[in-house]
Amino acid sequence: YGEQDNRRRFWLACELASKPLKGGHGKTINKVIRQGDLLVSCSDDKVIRLWSIDKRKPVRSLKGHGGAVLSVAFADDQQRLWSASADHLIKLWDTKTKKDVLSFEAHSGPVTALDAFGGRLASGSGDKMVRLWDAASGRLVTTFGGHSDTVTGVQVSDHVVLSCSTDGSLRVFDVRMGKSARTMLGHKGGLTCLWFDRPSHAVLSGSLDRSVREWDVGTGKSVATLVGHENAVRCLSADANQVVTGSADQTVRVFDRHSSGCLRTLFGHTDAVTSVQFDAHRIASAGRDKTVRVWALGESAVPQDAPNVSRPDPAPTSRPQSQLTTKPSRRKWF
Repeated sequence: YGEQDNRRRFWLACELASKPLKGGHGKTINKVIRQGDLLVSCSDDKVIRLWSIDKRKPVRSLKGHGGAVLSVAFADDQQRLWSASADHLIKLWDTKTKKDVLSFEAHSGPVTALDAFGGRLASGSGDKMVRLWDAASGRLVTTFGGHSDTVTGVQVSDHVVLSCSTDGSLRVFDVRMGKSARTMLGHKGGLTCLWFDRPSHAVLSGSLDRSVREWDVGTGKSVATLVGHENAVRCLSADANQVVTGSADQTVRVFDRHSSGCLRTLFGHTDAVTSVQFDAHRIASAGRDKTVRVWALGESAVPQDAPNVSRPDPAPTSRPQSQLTTKPSRRKWF
């Protein structure tokens, strides 16, 4: 437990200063993704923006969708960018020329979720379908049904596609068999997001019921629950040690996956937080307040435009912020 205690002390000691990026979107931001200094955001304003985090301003804009851009994902080469929109289209962008090099109608409803991995692209939609595509050609590989409401998250791996929906279910589809292999239920509300760790096979889901659950995909059982938000969990990002969540309660929370403690509650957004992503140095978040914020670890100075700096939550013994049960067995499912 020495390493866990050191990590907890590190997060509690850090000044997590919110830096809103300037010159951005005019409507709700639906997704942010990062690669080094590059941050990509997409919005209901139909625009995709590429930002320099160090310069704190957009450096490029991609326009061409006829509806809200609901999700983005880096292509496998990390040089191009996929986007999904309420106009039913998926596009592949060359970020240098700012032109789409591939565009196709993917669903009969808004394309709400997107993920790319290993030459494949997975999409989810308001039409309740999950689809798998060949990323090189845009050719449809297969369609998975089973959800009874909007698909809100998808993740693709070598042989499986995972999806979550506002119908309250998390599904695992076997690509080789072409059908659903597992349905996981346990949340008391619709699901809004999922995170899949390919190396460890861990799966996390966030819900309108204000909680995050971790699942053993081999058994289909929920093995862990994180609680603490005062409204729906809208987004999450994780690694082997931490889980970062964003909520309709306007906060970002950092949880320790091992000790069950809520290490930080971050204030700064003035409306629901819709997307988060983090690494060892920064947390990026975005929301309905039309802002992208970057929370930098270890900064001693607090920016003048970010007066709300997070403070450590009370110790779990005095006011429990989260509950984390036994870690799941790492069963070889995939």
